[in-house]
Amino acid sequence: MRTRALVPLLIALLCVFSTADASLYETDESVIIEEGTTIPENVILTGRTVRVYGDVLGDVLTGCRYYSQHGRVFDNVFAACQTADILGRTEDILIFAQTVNISADTTGDIRGAAQTFNIYGYVDGDLMVGAESVYIGPDAVVTGDMYVGAAKVTILGEVLGDVKGGMDQLTIGGTIQGDVEAWCDDFTFIGSGEIKGDLDYHAENEYNFGVSPNVHGQIEFIPRVEDEGEQNPFANFIFGLILLVTALVTAFLLVGVWRRGVEGSSIAMERRPGQTIAVGLLGFAAIPVTAIIAMLLVVTFPLGIMLLAMYPILAYIGWVMFGIWLGKTLLEGLLRRDVSLWLAAPFGVLISGILAYVPWIGWFIAVITTTIGMGMLIMQMIGLRKLRTW
Repeated sequence: MRTRALVPLLIALLCVFSTADASLYETDESVIIEEGTTIPENVILTGRTVRVYGDVLGDVLTGCRYYSQHGRVFDNVFAACQTADILGRTEDILIFAQTVNISADTTGDIRGAAQTFNIYGYVDGDLMVGAESVYIGPDAVVTGDMYVGAAKVTILGEVLGDVKGGMDQLTIGGTIQGDVEAWCDDFTFIGSGEIKGDLDYHAENEYNFGVSPNVHGQIEFIPRVEDEGEQNPFANFIFGLILLVTALVTAFLLVGVWRRGVEGSSIAMERRPGQTIAVGLLGFAAIPVTAIIAMLLVVTFPLGIMLLAMYPILAYIGWVMFGIWLGKTLLEGLLRRDVSLWLAAPFGVLISGILAYVPWIGWFIAVITTTIGMGMLIMQMIGLRKLRTW
């Protein structure tokens, strides 16, 4: 389920880049498409801030810290950023961010993952979201189905299709015209909130709805067993999305805060790939062994604890840095030009994430990429190569 869901991300990105010769590419600290401007082609925009006030007749692909859209995008928006405010009309949206606010009307589907995902406009399609908090505002309308995985889901607007997903808490203050199938233990109806279709809920304990005026159809309780996570089609998918958006945010933080280190680690991989891989293998195997040995001695016990605590952090950051290097290498090969780290970071992390979910061999690919990334990180930290700037 997770692999099939993530593959379209790669396909969509490759489709954009396959038409790169007919695209406008802009990168700067701040990129602005002025009001009154009309761009008749696809645009690739990277920088700390990207603001679109004009109209784009093609797609928008952006990697940045903050994305703001007031103009209209006639095709699709593909965005990876920390914060996104979309106030201009668009078609499909595929987005990964920490905070997403969509106030505009869309003529297609919205898919994405974030910590906070807010919908205030008209969605003429399906909504598929993984987040900590999902909020559907009182004036929002989703004409299709809603697939969601979150800790907290609040629906104050109207959903014309079905709602399916897993959440800790579901609050309904609007209208769901279709059926609801939810993995949830906490239901709350507020105001005139209602489900006009059936309600099937998976929970540990049966919820006492009584004769509920809020549910017009049938209510069915399905006991949730401990291993049901393997059967839940949403749990694994949403977990993967959350991990992916966390990795994207980490990548942007590394580019913004430790750009010189990111560049240096990639240079180490380019100039000394054999030594980098060897250092990674050594670090991957030796650090936990060294930590355990150090913990056996009273004097070095604190050092062992510190090494053991740092090990997963080094591995995780190494994996993200490998993704940034991979993205830059692939994009420069495709576009045949220098590419900003703000664009390389989300592209490479997305591909690394997809590869990690390949059936049977995904775990092995993840180990290899993490090992190489750890080598890149260690090479940078101990200064085994000279720095230069792209």
